[in-house]
Amino acid sequence: MDVLWWFYTIVLGGAFTQVAVALAVQWKVRAGAGTPVHPATVLWLVFLLILTIEVWIAVGYYIRTVDSMSIISLLAFLWVPMGILILGVFLADGTWTGAAPGSDEERFSRLRIPFFSVLLLIPMVNVVHEFVLGSLSVDADLLFPGLIAIGAVVGFFIRGVKADGLLAAAMVVVIAVYLLTSYGTVEAL
Repeated sequence: MDVLWWFYTIVLGGAFTQVAVALAVQWKVRAGAGTPVHPATVLWLVFLLILTIEVWIAVGYYIRTVDSMSIISLLAFLWVPMGILILGVFLADGTWTGAAPGSDEERFSRLRIPFFSVLLLIPMVNVVHEFVLGSLSVDADLLFPGLIAIGAVVGFFIRGVKADGLLAAAMVVVIAVYLLTSYGTVEAL
């Protein structure tokens, strides 16, 4: 499983890089143009960075408990970094071509449905996967993905810079609390 762990780490590292670059470009473009950043975009990027760290730690713990996994399990595992990568691209300022909307708020609004659909699928694929494996239990590994899924559903319906920013801030708190309460230490191997 060591080879799988390294493969997963590389894919997840690509997602982390995409999100980190999107955050850097967001600040660079806004600072260069003298315009304020779109709070929801920056907060969702921070959320994705923390989520990437949490996922890497969680899979590091899980991978030590299995000797093999099915292709379906592998695909479920790979969906998480792919989802993070997709969300990072959605939020990246430099990835628009052609007739890009003028402001970050317009871009975020235009991608609201795809963004929150992918965000909803990330925890749902994980929960369904655990259910199929028979390892689903009522604990933090169900509570926090459930809160993320609820946040994604709320995102479909709210509108406005303030509401989007508040939801993103709440999700940053949720993922930070999940990381800090579920994984107090990281094994350095």
